[in-house]
Amino acid sequence: MEKLNKIFATLENGNNSEIKQVTATLFSFEFSDHVFNHIQEKFDNLNKDSQDIIFKLFQKWKSPETINFLAQQYSMTQDFTRKYEILKIISTIPLKHNIKRIYNLLKNETSHELKISLINLLGNSNNPNAFKLIMEFSEDEDLDLRSAAMLNALNLNYRDTLTDIYQILESGNDDKVIELLNVLTLIDTKDLKYEISDFFLKHSSSFKKKPVIYMKFINTLFNFRNKKVLDIAKKLIEKDLLLDKLMPILHKIENYEYNAHVQNFFSFIIKTQKDDITKLLYDIILKKVNGSDEAKHYTQFLDEVRGISLNLVVNIIMKNSVINLELDKKLIELLKKETEPDYFGDIFACLISENTSNNTKILVLQSYFSILPEPLKFKVVSKFYKLQRNQYATNIIYYLYSKSDNQKVQSAMVSVLGFTATENDTELFKEILQNENARIRANAIESLDQALRGSEDIVDIIMPFLQDYNNRVKANVEMALWQHGGLRMLNILGNMLLNHEDKWHRASAAYALGAIKNSNSINALIDSLKKETDIDVIRNSVKSLGRIGDPGVSDFLIRYFNTTNDEMKLLIIDSLGHIGNHDSIPFLFNLTQSDYKKIAIATFDALKNFKSIPDKVLEKSLLNALKTGNKLKEIFEVIGKTASISFIDRLKTFQKLNSKHNKLFNRSIKEIKNKVKEQ
Repeated sequence: MEKLNKIFATLENGNNSEIKQVTATLFSFEFSDHVFNHIQEKFDNLNKDSQDIIFKLFQKWKSPETINFLAQQYSMTQDFTRKYEILKIISTIPLKHNIKRIYNLLKNETSHELKISLINLLGNSNNPNAFKLIMEFSEDEDLDLRSAAMLNALNLNYRDTLTDIYQILESGNDDKVIELLNVLTLIDTKDLKYEISDFFLKHSSSFKKKPVIYMKFINTLFNFRNKKVLDIAKKLIEKDLLLDKLMPILHKIENYEYNAHVQNFFSFIIKTQKDDITKLLYDIILKKVNGSDEAKHYTQFLDEVRGISLNLVVNIIMKNSVINLELDKKLIELLKKETEPDYFGDIFACLISENTSNNTKILVLQSYFSILPEPLKFKVVSKFYKLQRNQYATNIIYYLYSKSDNQKVQSAMVSVLGFTATENDTELFKEILQNENARIRANAIESLDQALRGSEDIVDIIMPFLQDYNNRVKANVEMALWQHGGLRMLNILGNMLLNHEDKWHRASAAYALGAIKNSNSINALIDSLKKETDIDVIRNSVKSLGRIGDPGVSDFLIRYFNTTNDEMKLLIIDSLGHIGNHDSIPFLFNLTQSDYKKIAIATFDALKNFKSIPDKVLEKSLLNALKTGNKLKEIFEVIGKTASISFIDRLKTFQKLNSKHNKLFNRSIKEIKNKVKEQ
């Protein structure tokens, strides 16, 4: 008893270090009535952080006896976030015989989102008595709530729920069927029994003459990750049927596990060569085909397809490093015929991605590269960024560099080396650093820093270039040396920014301080802005304050905003968005009403960078936009990026009164939920 009293005295009044010590002791206790009763007596005297420690102890115990106490705490607060946290604790504890208590919380709750969480608790209880309690919400006016009820009903009592579904499908009532499919489409079905998917597949065929309902079945089956629906989709694509309805559904294949069915469907898409569909699924296919064994399957299509389908195959080969001597020859022939710059560049990059023991390839590629027009050379070099670090690609890029007489192209190739070179390529960089072109030397410093990140070898190589006459070269050296020189380099850069007579040295110092992102450089940047008159130095200083991201500079930037020109105002807005200080939110929302279109657009983009924006601020802006009809789409985009889950209830309330904007409401609600899931 005395030990517990000391622990709780520390939880009430101790400092962080003391609380940390007693927490470890507290967590050594197993559940007992004695300890639990003591917690209940002392709980209200604790602050929120100490109460959270108790909640974590309950999670460790996983004792059903704690649920009534947690439910009581839930009932006593009106704070959405606190309720949500308590439900997360309860979800880790077996409910056993506490479902009635959870049901009472559900009946008294007004928040749709919290109701869904409570329904999920009942559904995960594995208590058959929870089934009837859940089904009370199967006809609720809120679609998400009905979906939650259906999902949990299926988990608790699969056969009875399936019987109810069957009766609806056989009822002949199209409205009820559509309503059922709308509900099921919202369900995340990963945990459902697989039979339900084939059950719906079987019934979908009876609705073929009713395209609206039939496509809702297809949508639901894609959501269920049904394998056989892929064959239905293939037939629709082959016959050009209902493609306007199918296209918005096809992206759901991203949620499928990669298997023979998915491989077959991807192969069909590539072979069919319907460009609009290939464009739609391009990134998904490239992402899902992962590994040499999977990728080799698609090499067979090199001889069969052209255009974007061929480009997709080339990128699959390059990403998964499956090029060989046979494919080398095919790709060189394709390179000769390709006229689209992007596709040409990808084939070229693919050819240098692996050593295939083709001794003539390098000469052939260099010969081709040398006669390309300059824009196409840059296009090819830009594709080299797709390459992984490897010696072979690095050697070829360096060979092309050494044979080129175009310094702009050479400079671009040196930048790419930062992504392909390894720690074994220091001699190559030493050679490049002797180039008389300052831009090439500056890019070489950056690339060397990327290739040797964390290695002390870079110091001896680049230290002499602190004396380089070019300010950009020196700035890149200083940024690289920051990894090794610490605050000493900050002092050097700060002095350069404030005192150097050459504006380009000052601008480079400002840029370097932003790249280093250390808050110790803030004072130098602010002092520079107070006295600087050169636009290039000012531009870099404002950008650097945003990149550093310290909330304390927001007030200065807001004051500075009114003293500068429109270009700088746009940069200040962008910096405020990256900083994300809540104190700047009212200022930014005022700017969204600016008559200057660029200012308004930049401000909405900045607001979307905030991690969160208070519900009250979002509500005020949304109501104003709904009233005036101005910038409605932009406000919803900000809401989707920054609103908390508690704001969904407000959105649903406003949606009932503004149903003509259902798409905007639904998109924001979905985005908020996805964000919460990721977190």
